[in-house]
Amino acid sequence: MKKFYLSSFFLLASSLGHASILSIKHWQTSGGTPVYYTDSNAAPMLNIVVQFNAGSAFDKQNPGVSALSNTLLTKGTEKLSNQAFSDAVDSLGSSIETSSDKERAIIALQSLKQARYLSPTLTLFKQALSSPAFRQTDIEITKQQFLASYAMIQQQAESKAALDLSTALFKGTPYAHDEIGTPASIKRITQQNIRTFYTQHYTQKNAAIFMVGDISENQAKTISNTLLSALPKGKHLAPAKLTAPLQARLIHSAFDSNQTYIYLATRFDSKDQNRYTLQLANYLLGQGPNSLLFELVRGKEGLTYTPSSTVDQTANQLIWIINLQTANVTTQAALRQTKKAMQQLASKGPDPRALAAAKQFLSRSLPLRFTSNGKILNTQVYLYNHALPLNYFDHYADNINKVTANDIQAVAARYLNPKKMVLLTLGGQ
Repeated sequence: MKKFYLSSFFLLASSLGHASILSIKHWQTSGGTPVYYTDSNAAPMLNIVVQFNAGSAFDKQNPGVSALSNTLLTKGTEKLSNQAFSDAVDSLGSSIETSSDKERAIIALQSLKQARYLSPTLTLFKQALSSPAFRQTDIEITKQQFLASYAMIQQQAESKAALDLSTALFKGTPYAHDEIGTPASIKRITQQNIRTFYTQHYTQKNAAIFMVGDISENQAKTISNTLLSALPKGKHLAPAKLTAPLQARLIHSAFDSNQTYIYLATRFDSKDQNRYTLQLANYLLGQGPNSLLFELVRGKEGLTYTPSSTVDQTANQLIWIINLQTANVTTQAALRQTKKAMQQLASKGPDPRALAAAKQFLSRSLPLRFTSNGKILNTQVYLYNHALPLNYFDHYADNINKVTANDIQAVAARYLNPKKMVLLTLGGQ
């Protein structure tokens, strides 16, 4: 029954042609903030994400200041202490949370739509956005939490491998350091550093608002126009572009573990790339039980349990990462089979049946992107951050089906060359 529903949903959306598979309204506030809104009555809720160009790439000489500033937004306001703010949010059954990455800082709200819950939650949300206290006591507690997190990263093989890979991929750029900084930088960040960063980056023109919920468009416009009104207008701050070419290298990090973590990664300019071709190539290489990595590294040799391939974007570049873990004694064998899978896709292209199955899966699973407020929010953010049109998914299936085996072979041959990638291993010898 579920399979029939998904297929019918997809076929209906495709047959309509002119109709949008996902309705997203877009406008700007009077302060110059772009807003994306989708009416969803799946639950009597409202979800809001406010995003600022204020990630760790903007840290400059204070690695970690962006993450500290973002985390402290919900650690007390000028009117409420840390505990009082947390208690007020909890008493409404709402949530107000923060997160950040290399490019962006986010504060997110979830509330029931009824006025007795939504109105006070929005008041608290606005306080967190426009009047965070940045009390010294809360700063010191948060810094200690960051130091503990950094120590934990060093003790967990997978986390440390991911950090080492990021450092290697982005060496010499503002994206190289961990989002929370280093122990030395965390300790030296001052209250004034945090206040200065907040003042410069948390402005109306440096933000974007995303809204999904069971409210009218007029309500959404009213909320969005007042949400950031207490912030200065400021200016849009674009993340730094990656211009230096990737330095291919082999890196081994010794780690006391029975397993070795293996990463092969590259990055390249996102301009003029066919995202549909890349998505299919990535899927065929290392997504799902029929992928080449799954077949050659796990299925035939039993060298790993969950090999994978992912394509993501940082700034103006796409990042293609192949990763797996294997027993220390089978590291070289796993590497050989991984490179064999990459070479096979690059030299022979995909198997016709595998390509047809991949196209069918990606097309028919599309509606799963829109099954909850959170997923719709993620879709809105994805379209905005990658400068994609709002109707990107309307013709998604058609564009996926246009990709040929030759297209996939060409993109694999261009980017899946181990000699031009970063190879990182973390584990035993």
